[in-house]
Amino acid sequence: MKRTVLFTLFICLLTIVGCQHELQWNRSSAGTLLKNANGDCLPVTVAGNFISNKIISDSNFLTVRVDVSVKGNYIITSDIVNGY
Repeated sequence: MKRTVLFTLFICLLTIVGCQHELQWNRSSAGTLLKNANGDCLPVTVAGNFISNKIISDSNFLTVRVDVSVKGNYIITSDIVNGY
């Protein structure tokens, strides 16, 4: 009887621990964007057409390289440059 109870507890514990893939700590990430001497991001790839006074869509975007030193959630934003 004692063996059955211990075996059942062991299986329950193994199931709980085995189903947990990764701990989430919700910590901030850290990293840097590569920049040239003028402060412009390097490398940058432009996709879509950026026309003054026209609304942009999901097909208009920039791709930049980010060197991440601490993984986590992040948001990359930019100032308005040339009206965009």
